[in-house]
Amino acid sequence: RSAIETIEHIFPQSPEPGGAWDGKLKKHQRLESHVHRIGNLILLPQPLNEEARRQGFAAKKNIYAMSEGLRMVKEVMREKDWRQHEIEKREKKIIAWAKTAWVDLPD
Repeated sequence: RSAIETIEHIFPQSPEPGGAWDGKLKKHQRLESHVHRIGNLILLPQPLNEEARRQGFAAKKNIYAMSEGLRMVKEVMREKDWRQHEIEKREKKIIAWAKTAWVDLPD
């Protein structure tokens, strides 16, 4: 297995029409405005990222379980579903962490 980490989009970049992700965003919400948000991204080894692709969230969680316990993945796996609310909630948590962790960086 490769040690190289790649960026996984939890809510996929191009979900299959009629697939597991249909209806997860409200009709007025644009996919592009949510899919690349930091709250929707995790690091995964390349083989797992390729396997996860456009799978539904439940299937992705099973794949994520093989990531050898990365903390960021465990947090995502605790969610029951993955919609705009979960993306935004996770993004706020990451931003709060960054502000604390990098408080000594100049503006």
